[in-house]
Amino acid sequence: MTFKSLCMTPQGIAFSIRIEDREHACLITGCALKRLYAFEGTTLDFEDVYRAYETEIHGVARKLISNGEAASPLVLRAPDFNLAEA
Repeated sequence: MTFKSLCMTPQGIAFSIRIEDREHACLITGCALKRLYAFEGTTLDFEDVYRAYETEIHGVARKLISNGEAASPLVLRAPDFNLAEA
C-alpha cells in the first residue's frame, strides 16, 4: 500500500491510498479530525492531527473499504473513530 500527498479542503483533508493496485480517494472530515484532536488534548492543527494519527486514519479507511464501502471519495466521519482506535 502506498500513500499520496494530502490536500486541505473546506471539509477536511483529502488523501488517497492504494490497496491491491487500486487507488482509493478518501476524505477525513474536520469533525473526525476534531475528535482525534480531542483525544490528543493538544493544540495541533488539522494537518498535524492527521500526521499524528495517519496510521489509525488509514487503518479505518482500509477497514471501511474491505467492508465494501465504495463511495468516491470515501468519507471518514467522527463516528468511524472511537477511543479504542485512537
